[in-house]
Amino acid sequence: VSPCVIAGYHTNNLLQRNLMQRRISTSGSPSIIMSSTKSSDSSATSSGRSYPAPAYLNFCPGGISAKDGESEWYELASYSNSQQQQQQQTQFSSRSAAAAAKRRVLTPEILVAKAKAADDRLRQYCLFYSRNPTLPYFLPSLSALSGAAFGRLTGVSGNSVRKWADSMIAQYLERSPECMPSKEEDIYDQKPVANYMSSSTSQQQETTALLLKRLLKDAEAAHTRSGDFCKPRPCGYVFKRGDIAWNCRTCQTDPTCVICDNCFHNSNHEGHEVYFHRTTPGGCCDCGDAEAWSIEGCCDLHRPTGAQQITETGDDPEEAVKMAQRGLKEGLDTLRNPPTQLPGKIEAALGVVVGGAVNCLVEAADGAGIGADTIQWKMRWADEACRIINAASNNEEYYKKTPTATLHTIIDGQHPLPRGYSLDLRLHNDDVHTFDEVIEALHESRHRRTAGDQTTIPLVAHRDDANEMTHHVDADGQVTVKTYANISDAMQGYRQLKQKGLHCAVVSSVQVDSEQRARTLTAWLAEIATAHPSAATIVVHALVKVLPNQDLDGLKIWHTPRMIPSWSSIVEGEDEITTCRRRFFAFPPHLESSYLTREEAETLHRLGFELNPEKFLQISGTDPSFYASVAYRLPSVQYRKSPHSLWGTLPATFNESIPVVNKHQLLYRTQTGQLDETAATMPSKLSEQILVVDTDLRKQQESDLILSSIYTHKIPGLNMVSGVGSLRTENVTQEPPLRPDPMEWRNVLATCSFRAPVSPIVLLLLLDPYPTKQLRGSLHALFLSLLIDSRFKCRFAAALGAVAYRPLSTLFCAGVGTETDTPLGFTVQIFTAGSLVRALGNATAAQKLLKADQPHADVDCGTPIGVFSLPIAHAVLRCIHTNLLGSTKEVNMILKNTRNTNEETMADRNDSLLPALTYQAGEHPLSIQLPAAPDDGFLDSRSTRHKRLPHLLRDLEYITETPGTAFRLLLPQRYPVKNSSIASGSSSSSFPLLENCLTFPSMYARLLRTAQGMDPQKRKISGGHVEYEQNRWLEAFGLSLNFAGTRDALSESLTNSSTALLAPFSENGSHLQSIREAMGNLFAALLRELKLWLYREGMLETGLPYPQTQGNFDHSQVEALQRSTLHVSSSQIGDVLQESSLSTSNTVNSIALSCATGVKMTEAQLDVIENSLRLEGSHRQIRMNRYDNNESSKNRPAMGDWLRIPHSPLGGDTLSFHLPLHRSIAKCIRSICYIAVPESIRRSDPNGWWKLPVLDDVCDATDQHGNGSAVTTHSLAALIRPTLRSSNCRVVWSAGPDCTSSEAQRRRSRAKNVSATIASA
Repeated sequence: VSPCVIAGYHTNNLLQRNLMQRRISTSGSPSIIMSSTKSSDSSATSSGRSYPAPAYLNFCPGGISAKDGESEWYELASYSNSQQQQQQQTQFSSRSAAAAAKRRVLTPEILVAKAKAADDRLRQYCLFYSRNPTLPYFLPSLSALSGAAFGRLTGVSGNSVRKWADSMIAQYLERSPECMPSKEEDIYDQKPVANYMSSSTSQQQETTALLLKRLLKDAEAAHTRSGDFCKPRPCGYVFKRGDIAWNCRTCQTDPTCVICDNCFHNSNHEGHEVYFHRTTPGGCCDCGDAEAWSIEGCCDLHRPTGAQQITETGDDPEEAVKMAQRGLKEGLDTLRNPPTQLPGKIEAALGVVVGGAVNCLVEAADGAGIGADTIQWKMRWADEACRIINAASNNEEYYKKTPTATLHTIIDGQHPLPRGYSLDLRLHNDDVHTFDEVIEALHESRHRRTAGDQTTIPLVAHRDDANEMTHHVDADGQVTVKTYANISDAMQGYRQLKQKGLHCAVVSSVQVDSEQRARTLTAWLAEIATAHPSAATIVVHALVKVLPNQDLDGLKIWHTPRMIPSWSSIVEGEDEITTCRRRFFAFPPHLESSYLTREEAETLHRLGFELNPEKFLQISGTDPSFYASVAYRLPSVQYRKSPHSLWGTLPATFNESIPVVNKHQLLYRTQTGQLDETAATMPSKLSEQILVVDTDLRKQQESDLILSSIYTHKIPGLNMVSGVGSLRTENVTQEPPLRPDPMEWRNVLATCSFRAPVSPIVLLLLLDPYPTKQLRGSLHALFLSLLIDSRFKCRFAAALGAVAYRPLSTLFCAGVGTETDTPLGFTVQIFTAGSLVRALGNATAAQKLLKADQPHADVDCGTPIGVFSLPIAHAVLRCIHTNLLGSTKEVNMILKNTRNTNEETMADRNDSLLPALTYQAGEHPLSIQLPAAPDDGFLDSRSTRHKRLPHLLRDLEYITETPGTAFRLLLPQRYPVKNSSIASGSSSSSFPLLENCLTFPSMYARLLRTAQGMDPQKRKISGGHVEYEQNRWLEAFGLSLNFAGTRDALSESLTNSSTALLAPFSENGSHLQSIREAMGNLFAALLRELKLWLYREGMLETGLPYPQTQGNFDHSQVEALQRSTLHVSSSQIGDVLQESSLSTSNTVNSIALSCATGVKMTEAQLDVIENSLRLEGSHRQIRMNRYDNNESSKNRPAMGDWLRIPHSPLGGDTLSFHLPLHRSIAKCIRSICYIAVPESIRRSDPNGWWKLPVLDDVCDATDQHGNGSAVTTHSLAALIRPTLRSSNCRVVWSAGPDCTSSEAQRRRSRAKNVSATIASA
């Protein structure tokens, strides 16, 4: 620790007098502490009541000071014009040229220069205190300025924000060497260097992109002269409409990989099979990407070097993790090694400005999401209006103020909204509602209105205006329907559109400007990332960083302004030098823990006075009443909520376990009174890590209710765990709200599909459906341009596949947004890469990609709550299945009949869970099988009619086609879902481990059963011509084609080259065993679901072969019994059940069992079923894949009529052409027949090498009665037995003329025995 720090601010008076005299004599140069009397060229005042609000920028070394800064308020909009524009405006407004010449031109460079002067002086203090010339740069004043320029309430317009960003970077370009001050006097001897152009210069300023290109060009030229060569980078060209893209079947990894026209002509593809096509907007060139394109097929400019080539790692699930780590290492090398190394100060400025720009993007997306949620925007927009009226954009600016407006007065309408601030009702576009539906919602017909009801007044008075708005929203993506001057009217208009199921929002003027500003900054980030590799590394880190203090090898990337707290050293009567020393005594400038966010500073202020008020006041020199004038406090903005209650954010720990004295070095010193090595090395722990948690516990994804509901968190299965709406308006006070308690939501945490750390890229993906179309397009273009960075690609894949996929697919299938601008379009880039699919399917690898990827991070991400995500294949399957279930008629009927129509009277917390439709305590998506669709109502849903589900089915096809994926999915015994991942990082008492995880084959087969037999048709025998035919057959046909794509991809992947790594060909046939085992698992799952479907449809009564017996029975009953898809002729079974006697029961021929199709069975047939089950229950030992050459084959089942469909269309039975279970079995049989069997195996086992797994297997057992006779058990019995339940049959009895009382009693007993036997089988 520096001796100056230990000595504190108690220095000799002689030094103070000398410094003060020197400062007075050099008053013409900028001083270290900004003057408390601002120049007259500023038009901002501290009593502003209009939007935008003024920004308080009293710069000082360390950031912003609250002392003597009453006049340091700036309206940044007046500094946003260019010099030439302001000179022209001044000439037109002034009466004389002399007045125009005297008027000072206000440009961003003026305020940037003031911030730079403060940061330069701070740098001198840092060097003086640390004596370390390699100390990283701290730029708190620039951070405060960027936070104000990009901020919501004080930010500049979207047209000028690029100029502000360029100015903040250009001012910090400094090549002069730094001087290490030997004494404190040297700090004040140095004059700040100003790089901005004078007001008389009309030359246009160089943009940041051009500046970075010039620096890179000069550095590369010098690097080339020294004999070194630069590392090539992948092309990554983003295709525009009409560009030429080339496919090469020799070089591409899969058909989705392409290269641009320039790369194709600069590479050698002689003798290759190539073709080209015209592109649509989106997609990027894969030249240089070793995982997508062959190295030999890349052009010379982008061909990876030996160190950059990807080494084949086989089946390593953590290959993507290693790629991300390699990308991080390459990024650090880019920052630290020539020719891509940037000057230290401009690199630090890039970190601050880029971090602020990324935060602006997140705030804009979050604000758009808030506008789509009633329970949030009502309070958040009132908070913005209140802060504008009180001229306090943050809590620090309430110091020495008396607020004139409160949250309650704004919401109740007692206080009008500020000037320039309004609320807009915005309608978003989708491709599921017709033009007529939207026009009718905007201009409701007169005959549908209620007289005297204000809620039925049309939003648009004239139908022509509604028609024009509808065309406008279709072309531009959104339209402003109406503008309101108070919250109550905006709420009324919002309800009118929301109840129609339209995607709408209420956004404030602040939010509209924020989205425009974010759109410009997004394009700016893409430009600088393309211009310089170091800038791309900084942008990537700003997007994927998880921890607030996670830097890049000392490079600080601050999302929110960080500075020494403004309340430090504001003691009245102290001169500026004494104030500066006191500030650095409390917060040493060379320590990273000294720079806090405004929220952390307020927390530190509160904890310090709770710990030891006298000591804390003595060290910090603050005012105990600094935050006393804050009108109210809302929950922290970091606790966000999904507008549709699909996810929320929670603290990463169940309780705060860090002692107060260990949260910050100032608290440690307040308690101990010591400034030792412990205090100097103590990191700041005032902010906690936040996790995003899945709050959708539904087993179905119903769309109409979630889109039309005003309060979505009151829908059964949806929860609100955080967000500003979790606090009622009447409970808003000056006291800080309590943090969300994870213990209260343990049932959600134990059942949810994902728990992941929050990062900007995760939030931007989760909130993607809500901003404007233009902002979303800019964000997607930025993501696409950064996919050439391996670190960004891997972590982006984890954010999309492990976290955001389910919420996005839920809204996408419900009809939110359009097909052309959804982030699900990135799945073609992610799910076609084998390394990424393997990582997303592995619990450990997915966790590593979601957590912080730097081991030296201050905070450990292994939190008690834990990080968890479903395997990607299981997650996509579940999304498809739940969307199909949510669209069925039965689910909609249940929700309609159990829903409370008056949402206002419902409690905030949703406790009315429906056990059949939501996950209960102890259930988990990986352990509970979803039910099959009770009907085919999903054919009439939006997700099917508007081709939303095909996107998800295509994603599943991409996943199964990646090398080795199908093999791993179908062999759960070898590649199990790790149960420990579900409770990773948590104690056993918090989350119990899952014992029985669902396998992929069982989930896949159940999904196919949802579409089995859909759209049944009945042949019209008489009645003439059919005049009208529904279009449901078209949706059913298209859905069947999509199911066929996934079916073929899964079955063919086992037998093509994609399994070569896991099951390589061998002459001894060892590869056949693995493939047969995998295919057998798939066969078994398909047969089980086929059996259940037949029971449900009433086509199958027993599922067991009916034996030949010596007795009289009704042959029509036998024929009905034999109508089985899984049927084997009784002549092929033999006399297995000859001991079963029917003669004892032939006297009773009345009906005893009734099946769904109306087929009736007698007690004799019930006796056969019972005896069959008992006999097969004694032989549960199943021998598979073993054949005895000497065994007689006469009892083996032969494939005959067991794949036929039982129907009689001419007799009036319904017929469905959509049988994905049958077609999947047939496709699997065809695929397995393509396997090459070595000749040695064919010779050694001529009677068994050709047999199909499960289908042709025969199981031998020994009679347990002790007679030693061998009996042959049908191989399907083990598969059929678990499906035989009492619910499959109805056992009834009656007292008819042919039934005596004793027979009726015996019938009741027989019915109970049969039901019990079936249930226990």
